[in-house]
Amino acid sequence: MTESEVIAFLRVPEISKAKDHRHVIEHLKRMRGLPCIHIARQPLYPRAAILDWIEREVEKGTR
Repeated sequence: MTESEVIAFLRVPEISKAKDHRHVIEHLKRMRGLPCIHIARQPLYPRAAILDWIEREVEKGTR
């Protein structure tokens, strides 16, 4: 997924008051380990890796 697609997929505009949703994604990458690969300097987010990341984050929250 592209950055715009992952922003929509995670519903960032609905849950964040941030004016620039890219900052939210950058924070998630740095602080929470959001999976991302770069191809030709373009960040891409593999859907399966994002779904696995969500599962791990949920498990962390239930402990």
